[in-house]
Amino acid sequence: PLARLTVPFYLYAAFRLGFPGVTLGTLIVSIFAAWGTAKGLGPLGGRDGNDTLLLLQLYAGSNAVTFLFLVAAVEERRGTGAALRENQDRLATNLAVTKILVDSPGLKDAAPQILKTVGENLGWKVGVLWTPSEGASALRCYEIWHDDSLAASKLIADTRMRQFPRGAGLPGRVWEY
Repeated sequence: PLARLTVPFYLYAAFRLGFPGVTLGTLIVSIFAAWGTAKGLGPLGGRDGNDTLLLLQLYAGSNAVTFLFLVAAVEERRGTGAALRENQDRLATNLAVTKILVDSPGLKDAAPQILKTVGENLGWKVGVLWTPSEGASALRCYEIWHDDSLAASKLIADTRMRQFPRGAGLPGRVWEY
């Protein structure tokens, strides 16, 4: 029947606009349907007022519930897909870092490649490797990597000069545990 012509619009709203789209669509359809029914138009026109409005609300409510559940399923699938892609990126990064470690003779050769690989694969702008200084009294910057699009010469110079004793600053607090 004519009332089901709204289904494609609800489907579009559910897949493209999410909860706000379906809610707005339900509101708009309900307003126009109530107005038309009150004027005696549409498939419910010409019937008893209370029964007609009850049927109208049942129609609007069933559409709202159906398509809001559809939106919930679509959003859950999108979230699951995004989490899966993120996990695949992390796994690929782990494998690349493992290959770098296997192929490199030491940390001096591996550190720049590891920071670059992790930074590029995970979308970082800057990566720093902190190692304990002589005597393990503080952490010092061992290697730093930054995205080429970032003008970071002052940051790099400042980072290379910093040292963090155990418990001081973010690197020092992480080292403490």
